[in-house]
Order: sequence, then C-alpha cells, then structure tokens
Amino acid sequence: MTTPTRTEIIAKATELFHNERFKTGDPAFNISPTEQELAENGYLNVAASDLMRSKHRAYVESEFVDVPQDFFFDVKLGLEQGTFISGGRGCGKSSLTKAIVDLFLKEGYVVVVFDNSQTWRRSSIPNLAVIKPYSNFEPQYNESYVFDISLLNLEQQKNFIETVIDDDFNYTASLTENERNWRIYIFEEAELLVGTHDHSKTILSLVATGRNLRLSYVAVAQRFAMVSTNLISLCGQLYLGMMHEQNDLKKAYNWLGNDTKELAKLDVGEFLRYSKGNVAKMAVELFATETTPKLISVESKSILPQPTKGKEQISIVPFLKLGMIVGFAILLIGAIR
Repeated sequence: MTTPTRTEIIAKATELFHNERFKTGDPAFNISPTEQELAENGYLNVAASDLMRSKHRAYVESEFVDVPQDFFFDVKLGLEQGTFISGGRGCGKSSLTKAIVDLFLKEGYVVVVFDNSQTWRRSSIPNLAVIKPYSNFEPQYNESYVFDISLLNLEQQKNFIETVIDDDFNYTASLTENERNWRIYIFEEAELLVGTHDHSKTILSLVATGRNLRLSYVAVAQRFAMVSTNLISLCGQLYLGMMHEQNDLKKAYNWLGNDTKELAKLDVGEFLRYSKGNVAKMAVELFATETTPKLISVESKSILPQPTKGKEQISIVPFLKLGMIVGFAILLIGAIR
C-alpha cells in the first residue's frame, strides 16, 4: 500500500477547506488557502488521515461486487445531509429515486418533485401539477406534489424552481421549530441546475443551510462529471449506477477509489452506495406502480395577447376614409362651379 503524496494531501486539504466554508455560508469559500493556513487549522492532518483510509480500502478491496445487498437507504442521514444519485441513461435512477421517495412518504414527510421529463406521471406522490409558461399556482405547503415542468424551457424551469424554494424558505423561517415538517425536494437532471460552471445560488443555499429549516433534497444526474463538486461533497449518501463516460469515471474515483472500475459492470437497478468512506453494492427493484397522482388545475395567465376566435372581423376605417375623400371632392367641384 502506498502512502499519499504531499501534492495529494494539499489538494485534499484544500477541498476540505472549501467545503467547510461552503457549509457555513462563507461567500468567499472559493479562495485559495496557503499551505501554512491548512496546517494551522488542521486540514493537512485530516486530509492525510482520509487519504490513508481511502488507500487502505483500495488495498484490501472487499468482494462486495459479487453479491449485491438489498436496497438500503438511511432516512435520517438523507434528511440531514441530502442524497446524490447518478448513472447513465436507463440504469435505474428513477426506480431508485422513487423507492427513496416512498420511504420519505411513509415517515410522513413532504416531498416535492421537479419533473422535467414526465418521469413522475405515475408515482406514489398524490398530487400532479402541470406547469405552463406564466402559470399562477400556489400549492398547499403541507402537501406533496409532482411539478411537471416539461413544458417550460430551461430558464423558465430554473425560475420556477427557485421561486418555489425561496417561498418555502421564507414561509418555513416564520414557523416555530415544532411547526416545521421535513420537506424534501427532488431535482431531476441536476447537472442542468447545479453544474460545475453554471449553478443556481438558491439551490446551493438549500444544500448548505436547508437542514436548519428542515429542508432537504435528492439530486439526480446522468452526467456525474457535470455536477458541482460542492453539492456532491456535502451529500451523506451517493448512489452511482452504470457509467461508461471517462470524465464521469474519473470524477467518481475521488469517492470510490479502485472500486470505480465496477461501475461499468453494473446491471440495470444495481448501484454502488458510498457513505462515510464505505462502499457497498446495492440492488433496487425496477419501480412499478398503478398509482396515478391527482391532476391539479393550474391557472395560466399569459402576458401575450390572445388571438380572436370565430369569423374574421372587417374594419370599417378604410370605408370611412374613402367616404371623407369623396365628400371633399364633391365640395371642391361645387366651389369651382
């Protein structure tokens, strides 16, 4: 087993430095610390210890990959630290996410899904609202909803999601601790919302401080490499399904180490679960439900003028103008005579 290099330790310590400041809401969390600052604040020691454990895990690699365990999800950890799910198209991400949502619903928590691909038209969530451009809809705070935002463009989707979260933040902050119930948001295609270069500050604020108001999340992404590392690092549980893209595998190595090579071998419905430095292979049944959410009526107030229906109306203005011209000509002829 090899020991971590100085470069690896400094890189890991810098990551820990950024994550700690991001958790506390420090707006300058992206500044680059000096090696002396990392040493004085203990980040170098922690980084060296983490890397040693990671390398040891890779050295004594277990045989968990041969026999997947039954699906397991730590609900308490999911509430307090959020969850991240990633994998290639068709690997079973939706089935896994719906299984997790079922666990939240059974505990009596509120779940809000932002569905941009109509994946949630059939699920255990009781209410479905199809959001159109310029929709005017105020959901019941204590009800679980699927918001079908597939009719919106990406910018409209972001605006709608941020508006819902901002409103929930403000309302929840006005409640007492005993009045608050856990509220979990499901973000599909998270790489479009919290990407490595373009990310929603509202969602990152939820990730960093939402637990203080009993607000949590499950982020689902197809492309692991395109999701903000800040989001992934703060999640308590990672579920990674079948992957083949080299950039995705390269980034996954930071969490899975040598176990990363198993991702390409996974079947549909199989995932590697990473939590607190441990990796285990999990299998989830492909989700099937006969439950159809109740469709909620949503008002639509368009800012565009509505077209006239029925027979085309003929304007009389041209005829009035013609009459004025003829009348003027008659008067002129009379005056000449």
